[in-house]
Amino acid sequence: MRISVTPKHRDTTKYYLTLEDYIPGAWRPIRGIFDTESSSTTDASTEYGYWNGWTHVESQLDRILATQDYVWRLDNPYTYTYYMRPEFTGTYLLPPVTAYYMYQ
Repeated sequence: MRISVTPKHRDTTKYYLTLEDYIPGAWRPIRGIFDTESSSTTDASTEYGYWNGWTHVESQLDRILATQDYVWRLDNPYTYTYYMRPEFTGTYLLPPVTAYYMYQ
């Protein structure tokens, strides 16, 4: 899954950009912290180093939550990538991703 958010140009510098992606039932996020899985399962940083990295990421049973403390690039998207694994076959509804500024 790749989630990209581009702040509006009229916005000024903001704090605590939060992405919330709900996971369909019977799907599980793959954690990049295990030795048996690739470290590329999360997108911690890209060309801007720490400033494009997500400062806090939570992986829960029903959602992925990623937070960027300081949003200063208003012309390029902020992107978070992770991988999921289906545990059962079937048809699932995928809720929309939400992005918001926490505490504002």
